[in-house]
Amino acid sequence: MHITTQVAQSSFSFGPVSVSPGGNAINVARQLNHLGEQVELYGIVGDDPEGMLLCAALINEGIETAQMLVLPNQSTSRASILLETNNPPRVIVQTNQSSCQIEYAELNSWVNNIAHGDVVFFPAFPNYTNLLSSSEMRIAEVFVDYGYAPYADHWEEYRSGFLELIPHVDFIITCAFDYQPYQFEFLSEALVHARCRAVIVTFAGNGILLLTSEIIRLMETDKVESINPIGAGDSFIGAFIFFYKQGLPIEDCLYNAHQVAKWKVSQFDSLLNLEQFKQEVNQ
Repeated sequence: MHITTQVAQSSFSFGPVSVSPGGNAINVARQLNHLGEQVELYGIVGDDPEGMLLCAALINEGIETAQMLVLPNQSTSRASILLETNNPPRVIVQTNQSSCQIEYAELNSWVNNIAHGDVVFFPAFPNYTNLLSSSEMRIAEVFVDYGYAPYADHWEEYRSGFLELIPHVDFIITCAFDYQPYQFEFLSEALVHARCRAVIVTFAGNGILLLTSEIIRLMETDKVESINPIGAGDSFIGAFIFFYKQGLPIEDCLYNAHQVAKWKVSQFDSLLNLEQFKQEVNQ
């Protein structure tokens, strides 16, 4: 789709325009689905056109949405993302604030559906972390994304949040923001005798830090020219979960997840499927 419009007697030409579902958990679910995993998505939308469009798009991709909560008289959050063809490309994001408000008790219906051995992912943002104390979460394999943007400038809050999550989840995946690898080394000791098996910290294409109770390893990664970095971290998480479920060692899962994320940033708006992944790796 191309759009040309006239503004103040000047002609502006736009490149491709796409509308797609988004948001942390949705992006992870879509990447898992593209790689061939069966996904059931739990989330909240308003009863507006955007909410209906989002659910329809997910169903069209083969993602189960029966557990999505549709709140009456509420608006669904949406974002407009403009990619400028500078070198490097500049990304401008404008968002509207969702009016969806929900009580914690209403989320119990999600937790009650968890069965023994289920793989569960959710963003470990403050308004969701209360879910971790439920007994159902103890029978699942829990992966969380801890890359909560407000922590970028608040190291002590970020640090203490790790210690709160470690007893309740199996894997923590997060971004480094502008922090340095040595600042995360305290986590290796904290993981001793903890439920959490590993903390994975990504450095925006400049390496992946793997921390377990036994190792601290900074894995080198190759960078690629970025066209659209939006959602690359979520694709990384989705791919890591997928390959982990295949029984691969954690280091191999991280390598493969990086390849998926590397491909994602080189595209305007596309996700890698398993056949494409095999072709990319074999090149």
